[in-house]
Parts: sequence; C-alpha cells; structure tokens
Amino acid sequence: MSKTTLAQGLYNPSLTLYAFHLRTDISQGPEQTSAKADQLWQQLVELGNTLQFPALQDLKQELICYQNGQYQPNLENQLTLKRQSLLRSNQDELECNPIAPIGSADIKLSSLCPFRLHDTYAVDLTFSCNGAIFLEELEQLNPKKLLLPQHIKASIGQTLLLYGQTLQPADNEQLQRLADDCVAQLLDNQIQPFLTGEGKLLGNQIFVYETLEIEPSKRCHILVWFINPDTTLTDEQLTEVSEQLLELLCAYHKILYAYDECQWCFHEAEKLYSELEEDIKDFQIIVSKSRPDRLKKFKKILAKLPTKAIEYSKHLRDLADHETTIATNIKNYESRFKKLSELGDDNLSFLKEFIELTHNKYKAQIQVYRQHLEPASKLFQQLIDTVQGMVAIDRAELEAEKAELDQANEAKAQKREQQLERVITLVGTGLAVSSISTSVMPNPSEKYLSISKENMTSNFALSFLFDVVFHLLIGVSIAIFMSCVIYLRNAKTIENQ
Repeated sequence: MSKTTLAQGLYNPSLTLYAFHLRTDISQGPEQTSAKADQLWQQLVELGNTLQFPALQDLKQELICYQNGQYQPNLENQLTLKRQSLLRSNQDELECNPIAPIGSADIKLSSLCPFRLHDTYAVDLTFSCNGAIFLEELEQLNPKKLLLPQHIKASIGQTLLLYGQTLQPADNEQLQRLADDCVAQLLDNQIQPFLTGEGKLLGNQIFVYETLEIEPSKRCHILVWFINPDTTLTDEQLTEVSEQLLELLCAYHKILYAYDECQWCFHEAEKLYSELEEDIKDFQIIVSKSRPDRLKKFKKILAKLPTKAIEYSKHLRDLADHETTIATNIKNYESRFKKLSELGDDNLSFLKEFIELTHNKYKAQIQVYRQHLEPASKLFQQLIDTVQGMVAIDRAELEAEKAELDQANEAKAQKREQQLERVITLVGTGLAVSSISTSVMPNPSEKYLSISKENMTSNFALSFLFDVVFHLLIGVSIAIFMSCVIYLRNAKTIENQ
C-alpha cells in the first residue's frame, strides 16, 4: 500500500452486504425447503450477538417466517409477489435503533432489508459512516471481518459493495490503487482477490474484485464504487441502483451457483458412467462362464445396476433443472442490466461481459455435458434389460433341465416300482402255483422216484427235497410264463403309443 493512498480516505462511506441463500430445493419437490433454508437468518442473528446489535439479535421476531423463535416456512404462503419483504411490518427496511459506534470511526448499522426472491432468501445489510474516514479505519466497516463468506455462509453467494466519495478528484489509475487498498483493508490477509472488471455507474468509477474459490458460498465478490467529490447523487438514484443491483446480483450468483451444481452433477454422473463401462467389461467376461457362475455374478450386477441407473437419471434431471435455472436467471440478469443501463450514459461493459460468458461458456458447456451423458442413460437400461434377459433364459433352461431330470427320475422310479410289482406278482404267482401244486400232488417223489411209503422214512430227506424242488419248479415255470406274457403285453402297449 502506497503512502499517498494511506493518507487518503473516503467521505460518507458504506459497506453493503448482498447475500443470497437457497430457500427452496426443487429436487425435493415443489415448494420443499432446503435442509438449511434458514441458515442466513441464523448467521445474521449470530452476527448480532457477536457485535451486540439489537436489530440483528431480534431479527427472528421481525420475520414472518418465524413463530415463537421457530422457523416456519409455511407462514410465507401469504406472499404473492416475486420479490417480497419478509418483515412483519410489510416494509422493505427494518428500522435500526441507534447503537454505539464501532471502533474509532462513527460506523453504524444503517439498514437491514430481508427479502424473498422466488426460491431465494436475500438480505441487504449496510454499515455506514457519517463524515470522512481514513483508509486504516476502513476495516471497521467490516467489523471483525464478519461480513466475509466464511461467516455469512450464504449458499448461493454474496457480494460486498463499498460505496464512498473520494476526498479529492483522481484519475482512473489513482482510483484503482485506492480501490486495491480499500479491498485489502476489508479482507483477511489470506484472501487474495483479483480485479476482474471496471466501468462507470451513474457517471462514477466502479471496480469489480473476485477470488478464485469454486464453491459459491466461499467466493468473495466485491464492488468498489467511488463517487467524485463534484458529483451529487440523489437518494432516488441510489435507491433505484440498490434495488436493481439486488436482483441483478441475485441472478448473477444463482447462475454461478447453478453452473457449479451442473459441474458437480456432471462429475458424479461421469463416475457412474465409468462404473458402467467396467460393468460392461465384466458382463462380457461373465457371459463366457458356466451357467451357475453366470447366474451368481449376474445377480450381483442386477443388485446394483438399477440403483446406479436411477442415480444417473437423477443427475441428468438435475442437470436439466440447473440449465433451466441458468436460462431463467440470465433473462432476469439481462432485464436488470437493461434498467441499470437506462439510468445514465454509463460504461457497464463489465456487467455485459457476464451475459456473454453465460451464453458462450456456461450454457454451451452444459450442452456438452448433456450430449456426453445422455447416451449412457439408454446404455444403463440396455445393460439391465440384457442381463435380465440372459438371467431369464438361464433360469428357464435350468428349470427345463430340472424338469427333464425330475421327469427322468420319476420315470426311473416308476420303472423300479413296476419291476418291484412284477417281481412281487411273479413271486406271489410262483408261490401260489407251488401251493396249489402241493395240494394237488402232495408227494411227487412217490410217483417219479418210486419211493414206497415203507421206504419213506429212510429216504425222507431225499423225498422232501425232491417234493420241494418239484413244486418250486412248477411255480417258477408258471411265473416265467406269466412274466413273458406281461412283457409282451407292455411291449405291444408301448408300440401302440
């Protein structure tokens, strides 16, 4: 910082925080609030507690979305306008009671305006100083650096607007050095912003500084607007600029937020895309395996593929939603840009460049994302259908093989049963015939062996054995004959079938 700028300062400076936080999460359904919808108001209350500002400490009592200190978003259902104050008094600005000055300079909380813009909470919070202030005192406009993103934690993003009149006329180079020094006073030493644009608003020089954080809630975006000492701006002009800036910056941050979400969706979808490629390779290997192994591995694939497909489709849906958000907000941005341009013959090219950036980079890149990802959505379903089809075929073949095996086993069982029945029948027949033969011819040995009754005692064993064998042979002969008859009958029956 140069000695010349250290000796300088600003007259009637103010630092305005424009912060934007997502209130409604469309991915959860219509009018569903996000997980931390009221975080912005919570952070402002904490800011009030730290700085002992009653207006911030009691903020919940003034907002219509709170009842008995509890966040009740449904109480906002009465709101009908696209931009609506959240104050119970229906006024845009909360009356800030006089408070003790901050630090050595006479710095005060001068205005607090909470709004709801469509699906977004917004706040216009201003600290100001009456009279001249030296550069080394400028940091008191950002007390304890609590207006920086890491403390406000606005999910969509925030902008700090430093406004003040220079103490003496200066050329553009001097104003830029002064702007550099002012920004350094307002930020932490660890934060390194870059000058990304400059122009004129209402005929006075304005500079734009940004940091390179990717996450919107951590990105610093600072506007420094110097008013020439010989220039007088009316309250009506400043009010109009403030109103248009609020909505322009809201659209600006929502575009960046949506684009950041698009990138996240793309990277998450790409991970699933890569996993899908691996699943396809696995599928090609699994197909060559035996049916039992194939079925086992296919079941594992089917257990995870539908979940991945649904998650992938959700990322594509969110990508389309964010693209719509960008398209809607670029229209809002262009509308506010046009109204700011109509306020005077100014150089607002630094604002117009963002319109071109959105069309040429953000929207074009999202189209590339979608063209890259959308084919895989069909590929997911094709792989699921193919695996399910092969599983169905394998199961059908297994069931057919099982049915065939069961049928063969049943046929074998029937055949065994028939054979057993035949054996039982034949044995029974043989025994029955033998029994009849015994009744008809009780002692065949007398006839065929010529053994008399007198010699029966001495030849008992021989005659008994002969009698038994004789009757058994008759039974066996008849059984064999019956077996041949049954066999021929069955063979004829099978032939007729």
